[in-house]
Amino acid sequence: MCYIFCLQTRLFGMLTQHTLNPVTLMVPSTTDFLILGAPGSGKTTQGRLLAANLRSDHMFIDMSRVCKVAGKFLPGFGNAFAEYSGKGELVPDELILPNFRTYMETVDPGVHIVGSGLFRNPNQVHWVYDHVPFFRDGGSPLSVIRIKLSPDDAVRRCRKRAELARAAGLTPRATDLDDALNRGRVKTYDDFVEPVIEALCRRHPDIRLLEAPSQDDPHDTFSGILSAVGAKPEDCYLRLVA
Repeated sequence: MCYIFCLQTRLFGMLTQHTLNPVTLMVPSTTDFLILGAPGSGKTTQGRLLAANLRSDHMFIDMSRVCKVAGKFLPGFGNAFAEYSGKGELVPDELILPNFRTYMETVDPGVHIVGSGLFRNPNQVHWVYDHVPFFRDGGSPLSVIRIKLSPDDAVRRCRKRAELARAAGLTPRATDLDDALNRGRVKTYDDFVEPVIEALCRRHPDIRLLEAPSQDDPHDTFSGILSAVGAKPEDCYLRLVA
């Protein structure tokens, strides 16, 4: 199941290169970020870019990656995760949340995060804030970046992701090849994204809600995110390869 992570890592490396004299992205170093977006919106790639460009060390955390790590050490969890995700369904909270808490116990409480896809429904928000010490009511300032993408474009992007996997010599995710399944996944996201944001606002008084359009070119998507957080492309550690 690591092939998607390998593909995302490979694509991320293709998209960025270091500059000689980096100027840091000027946002508060104590801010945590959460990125929300439908399947195919590019939230994982954009989360990695944002974490790499913040002026302090931010740890990138992706819920899918957390589940893959948990699957290696917890008997039966990997099979259960594959069963639900293979059908385009959300993994039940009773399976995913305890594993997320275990993972977060390994994270230095002094770091700040860029999280991608961490909360899939409002119950997850409240459970995490109640049971995971890293998250706490009224903690670090939180910026929530919602990457906007139409349902039709989301389905098209998932299929394109499958094509990129094949071009890279990897086996594409089965769900990316099923348009009807992806429309269901996108609808599930659309049904829950507003309640998730509402729950975050209730649990985190120091919150900023930001939006950026998802573009076919990841360069353009990242520029939109920079604009949303009040930065400029020239303020980055990394620059996107033309």
